[in-house]
Amino acid sequence: MSQNWVKKNGGSDADGNFYSCCVRNLLMSADQAAFTTLLTEYEERWSQPFREYYSANLSGAITSSTSFAVRALNIELVPYVGITNNVCESYNRVLKDFQNWKVGPAFCYVYVSNRMLLCITYGICLC
Repeated sequence: MSQNWVKKNGGSDADGNFYSCCVRNLLMSADQAAFTTLLTEYEERWSQPFREYYSANLSGAITSSTSFAVRALNIELVPYVGITNNVCESYNRVLKDFQNWKVGPAFCYVYVSNRMLLCITYGICLC
């Protein structure tokens, strides 16, 4: 997401990689204190236009999707993969856990199955 914004605004691939790395590190923060420290450090290094873009478009989604926020919902993160917005990957993870006889809340299986059916039925993903 940030790489696309950088390219549309005339930034280089290196700039895009830098901002993506920052966003990824924020998402993988272990706790609120680490997140706040990283965010403060990054905001000092970010350009003014990217700070504005982050505040307007990314801040809310990133804050609610950090690893510590997701773990609070009892969702396990895969190291080095983290969180994805691809519903198929989420569904695949739930199915693999199910096949490996891992215990999980029943609503996870039902919810993911229903979301996948909606995606297939409508041909789009409304996640």
